[in-house]
Amino acid sequence: MNMRQLCPVFAAAGLAGCATAAPLGEAPSPMGPTAEQEQEAIYSAAMGRAGLTARVNSNGCTKRSDFKVQVLEGYPAATVILTRIKPDLCRAFAAGGTDIVFSYEDMGMRPTASIVLANPLIGDPTPGR
Repeated sequence: MNMRQLCPVFAAAGLAGCATAAPLGEAPSPMGPTAEQEQEAIYSAAMGRAGLTARVNSNGCTKRSDFKVQVLEGYPAATVILTRIKPDLCRAFAAGGTDIVFSYEDMGMRPTASIVLANPLIGDPTPGR
């Protein structure tokens, strides 16, 4: 085949690719939003005697029941994903966020378990902290 015969083939292939491409700035996902789009961004996290403590953004009314905890079994550690299921619509901004404790029981884990937290970590917006 010469170049003249291949041009329609390349043009058709290019148009087919455009029809299936995701809009600019979005990750393509046939299953809906990606895991990162659903995860709550957190300021800090620590494991302790009570469980996993995560510092999250708050407008003054954020509480534990506003979150869903997803645990994905894995070796050597389970992956934990924190998802906010109810927005905080209050107007009293809590500078630096608020600490939410997710107990080992909440996560269905033993206190000796190791975890990987999948949520994105963001900087604390409070100056001087």
